[in-house]
Amino acid sequence: MNIERKILLLVLGVGVLWAFLLGGLSYSGITQVQRSTEGKGDEMLAAFAAFTENYAESLVNERLAEQAKLTAFQVAGDLGGFYDAENIAKMAEKILEYPQNYSPRYLPEATERTINANKAYIYYNPGVREQLATNPDLAKKIALLSNVADSLEYLSYFYNGDVCFMASEYGCLIRADAVSKGQTTLTLDEATILRSYDFRERPWYVAAKQANGLVLTDVYESMAGGLEIGSVMPFYDHGEFAGVVGISITLKSLHLTANENDISFILNNDGQIVISSRKEGVLSVSGSFVDLRESSQEDLAAVARDMAEGKNGTATVTVDGREYYLAYLPIPYMKGYSCAALTDKEAALAPAMIARATVKKISEEFSTSVNSIFRERIFYIGILFGVIFIVLLLISGGMAHKLVKPVLILTDGVKKIAAGNLDTRLSVKTGDEIEALSDSINAMASDLQSYIKKAKEKERIEGELEGARQIQAGMLPNNFLEFNNQKEIDLYATMTPAKEVGGDFYDFYMLDEKHLAITIADVSGKGVPAALFMMRSRTILKNIAMMSASLDNYAAVISLANKQLCEDNEEAMFVTVFFGVLDLTTGEFAYVNGGHNPPLVCRNGKFDYLPTEKQNTVLGLFDSETYQECCLTFAPGDMIFLYTDGVTEAMNEARELYSEARLQRTLNEQSGKNIKDILTAVRENVSIYAGNAEQSDDITMLGLKFNGKFGGT
Repeated sequence: MNIERKILLLVLGVGVLWAFLLGGLSYSGITQVQRSTEGKGDEMLAAFAAFTENYAESLVNERLAEQAKLTAFQVAGDLGGFYDAENIAKMAEKILEYPQNYSPRYLPEATERTINANKAYIYYNPGVREQLATNPDLAKKIALLSNVADSLEYLSYFYNGDVCFMASEYGCLIRADAVSKGQTTLTLDEATILRSYDFRERPWYVAAKQANGLVLTDVYESMAGGLEIGSVMPFYDHGEFAGVVGISITLKSLHLTANENDISFILNNDGQIVISSRKEGVLSVSGSFVDLRESSQEDLAAVARDMAEGKNGTATVTVDGREYYLAYLPIPYMKGYSCAALTDKEAALAPAMIARATVKKISEEFSTSVNSIFRERIFYIGILFGVIFIVLLLISGGMAHKLVKPVLILTDGVKKIAAGNLDTRLSVKTGDEIEALSDSINAMASDLQSYIKKAKEKERIEGELEGARQIQAGMLPNNFLEFNNQKEIDLYATMTPAKEVGGDFYDFYMLDEKHLAITIADVSGKGVPAALFMMRSRTILKNIAMMSASLDNYAAVISLANKQLCEDNEEAMFVTVFFGVLDLTTGEFAYVNGGHNPPLVCRNGKFDYLPTEKQNTVLGLFDSETYQECCLTFAPGDMIFLYTDGVTEAMNEARELYSEARLQRTLNEQSGKNIKDILTAVRENVSIYAGNAEQSDDITMLGLKFNGKFGGT
């Protein structure tokens, strides 16, 4: 029997037996209604509380995962000296490989404690400077390596309180020190001034020498006593280890910020916290670098073990006596380091607890109000029963329905909302606490819908980016049949874009009846800015090339394109370009390489990398840069293969590069096929090598085969 029928029977019973049972029946009816109302209220409150707490916890975990991801990318950016170290290493190796192209340079030594910032100087290991006068070969090698000074000085402007350096096995260390904004000088440590230590024994030098490649060091103590971490890479002299280049970064310059209820920290694979937003407590940076995996708090130790193993996930942990939600993941491009973000559980669930308390208070007030109304109605019914019994019989059913209907509407509506139907809206117009409770529940459902709508909007934006990537790929020419109908050539090209829009492109077109132009290029950066710069670069290059009849040579085409790309380039974006023009009648191939990967040329069935006569600079950075044109002549059957670094730098699941050597070996295995089959085979080989690893860069290739004049020998 429902509440409505109970009230109806109660009112009628009181009307008949008012003289004998008025007090007992009134008390019994009030008690029964109160229990039913409280039961429905408790049921509604329990469903609401469980839903809000679970939903709030899921939102907190999603926010923490995103926060950890953003913090990881921030730290990876702060420690982004990997690429700078790699470029300086390549420069040092080039100096040692082609010493005839460089003049000796002599740098000052640091003899005073205070020196100018962003200026390169040289440090000699104990006993090395004394050998220079008697060992001219050593002196010359050190003087030639000093040519990296300009690059070190340039890089030092992009770091805050850090050091850009090159240390050679010959006993010299060239460094340029960076300072904080507004400073122009810095104070050196005494060991450097007195030349009292051998840098070859420093942890960063030993780590790079043993790693045989790019490496992020463990935290170590600098000669000045501070804590540092280094992005370092070895360089080689004709295959022999010759030294280390890198960027040393002070931990003081790395900042993690968090609000009062949040914590962020970075953990290495030894379980040690190296960076933290906390100044004290178990998650602060300890001078003795405690292994968090050995913590007495097992929940925290378990998370630390997962982080040290490179895993990602979420957990609830206790830190300094308080419960926290925690999300963690490995830092991209920083093997052996993970990032964690925490938020106070009590603070995170506070809004849900407040909503729960508010609903409970309103429910209690509603129950009290209903009980009061029942007592009042029963009292007047007892007094007027004898006079209005017939009228009461007609209206008692409607009155009971009116009193109970709002409660039933609220109960049914809250069950639907708790089940996930957030479009449900309660329409209760009683003008009292019941209506206020209904409005509160409607506001809660609306807020939850708003959260879900934002999540769907995020999915929509990702879909639009996918559409932009497809449009960008569709801009590239694919009319290969039209060109291959010319019997002198066989031409094919492909581009496999990465997940987001990027900056690779290829192009081919006829300058006149006998000259075919081909281009492959790679724009710096990712995302929409790189895609826009790619479209601008392609348009400028093609427009200038089509007017190249009025220029002296194709180096002038690239120089003019470089000047136009430098204009209004406030973001300092750049593009690497390989541009070539083939004479279809003679096989003469003129080309200009603007900082791009060297192509491979196939002669007599064997692919070899095209030698680099001069390392031209990328386009878009220096408007006064000049470029050198080179020429070679294709014999019938010769081929050229162009590609972007998405091919050679494709990584497998172990983060190992595909490499230029593997590319050359794959091409030589396919040299007897046509151009399209060769490119298809290379793409399949790269995919097999990468396995399940996500593609991180566009993979672009262009192949051209010269068949000679049709009908000729």
